[in-house]
Amino acid sequence: MKAARGRGIPLRLPYLLLGLGVLVTATPYLWMISSSFKNQVEIFAFPPTLIPQSPTLENYGQVMDRLPLLRIAFNSFLVSLSVTGLAIFFGALAGYAFARLKFIGREFLFGLALFTMMFPAILFLIPRFMLIKQMGLVGTYPGLILPFVVNGLSIFLFRQFFALIPNDLRDAAIMDGCSEMGVLFRIMLPLSKPVFVTAGVFTFMDTWNDFLWPMVTTMGYPELMTMPVGLAFFSQSYIHYWGASMAMATLFTVPVVLVYLFFQRCFVESIALTGLKG
Repeated sequence: MKAARGRGIPLRLPYLLLGLGVLVTATPYLWMISSSFKNQVEIFAFPPTLIPQSPTLENYGQVMDRLPLLRIAFNSFLVSLSVTGLAIFFGALAGYAFARLKFIGREFLFGLALFTMMFPAILFLIPRFMLIKQMGLVGTYPGLILPFVVNGLSIFLFRQFFALIPNDLRDAAIMDGCSEMGVLFRIMLPLSKPVFVTAGVFTFMDTWNDFLWPMVTTMGYPELMTMPVGLAFFSQSYIHYWGASMAMATLFTVPVVLVYLFFQRCFVESIALTGLKG
């Protein structure tokens, strides 16, 4: 009995450490949400309180009064969902080609796709902007969307997943007269739900959180402002309204958290599968 109890303590230790890590990580977000419902005096009260003593929606009202919030949210959702959908589509096409088709330069091109993931995004800022400017897309929705519809991460995830699917399925479909596109859309993609979710979550989060590119391409076009740009503008313009800034930050964070929590199960499953085979 004592031995069983002794073994139970080490087994619980990782969970205690993980719980402590979650608490430390979540505390800033809980404080942000709590402060969004506090007045200015209570935010700076000492000792601080996590639960608002006098909850108020005034901070959210200030955000609505000072920013075209619905327009900004629409812009962010439109850009993020468009980039996510197109990145999944092109990632699936390229991933299938790299996993199942044999052509000259396949490994080189796949390595090149992975190579693009090794550089910081800011390195491509000026070339992307010059290209978009020459195409006359500065200050437009296509200018916000098109540079990111193909990314190395989506290609890598789909390629790794398609490589795990037995090749007998493809061979049988080809023998029955199915084309390569038919194999992809009728066989491969229906089996790829976990990868769809993972690539979608990563792409949506990256696009939703992107600040630098929307700021550069929408400068002078406030009607195309996205949530990160709106948050920066609000924080700089109304720096003394800390409660309102916390409300804006909360509205910016909530969609990403909900997307991840909703697709968490498929997300973890895909990460496990795509790491099994090189």
